Amino acid sequence: MTVDASAIQAVYRGLSATDAATALTNFQTVAAVKLNRDIEGTDISAGDLYDHCHALLIAHYWASSDPTSSLRSYSSGDWSASQDPGRTIWLLQYEQIIGDGQVSDDDTSAVKRADAEMPEFNLDQNAGPYYFSEEV
Repeated sequence: MTVDASAIQAVYRGLSATDAATALTNFQTVAAVKLNRDIEGTDISAGDLYDHCHALLIAHYWASSDPTSSLRSYSSGDWSASQDPGRTIWLLQYEQIIGDGQVSDDDTSAVKRADAEMPEFNLDQNAGPYYFSEEV
């Protein structure tokens, strides 16, 4: 399966068929290049997940090409938040999928405590014997 305008409309709700076809035409190649580079070292291969990521990237590129998509801030009473320019919900979803697909060489079955490596709280001040040798 390859990405088409209907796949872009599925991830970008409210996008017209004409705009989805235009986004596909304009951003399909660059999105494929970025996706192929980003999936190296992941278990994502050609298939439905690959096509979904491809559609997410095309939707992100379409949304970020809008000149009004810049730094936005929201506030409501005591609450306020801001959105970085160029960070869309489609890019965040894409990055989450790519991050979940990363294959690591570490043993994932082992559990390691979050505070396992905290040298600043090491109570044993004895670093062991230190033998000074001066070579002339």
